[in-house]
Amino acid sequence: MLPANEAYLLLFQDSLLAAIIISFDSELVFDVMRSFGGYNTQIILVTSFLASILGHMINFFAGKIIFDYRNFFKLSTSTEKNILKASALSNKYGFVFLLFIGSNFFGPIISFTAGLFSVRLRTFILTAITGKTLYYLEIFYEVL
Repeated sequence: MLPANEAYLLLFQDSLLAAIIISFDSELVFDVMRSFGGYNTQIILVTSFLASILGHMINFFAGKIIFDYRNFFKLSTSTEKNILKASALSNKYGFVFLLFIGSNFFGPIISFTAGLFSVRLRTFILTAITGKTLYYLEIFYEVL
């Protein structure tokens, strides 16, 4: 078993990388620490939660940068019109869609498209916190 400080640092890094748009893992360290026990459960949840939210914020701002500099990327006129149309719809109905940010597979993609469609930052943060809280509570208490 790893010393506690190293394990929590590894957990933070794993959760952060799992939330980035191109992720190759699915919060493996969270599952391992939860399975083996011997670690403080509140610290496990808070560390995973904060790292995951940080990763989703990185995705959100990456999408926002692409939206803001869409002329630089030379998007076609029809693509730009579709993005603007989707942006209007996502600001109107996107709250429910954003709750699925908690899933490991679709979450990073959803957070990236939220930035791309210029979802309000406050709406994004509230739904990301809600979605990830529901995800971690469901995952953590399914074993107990």
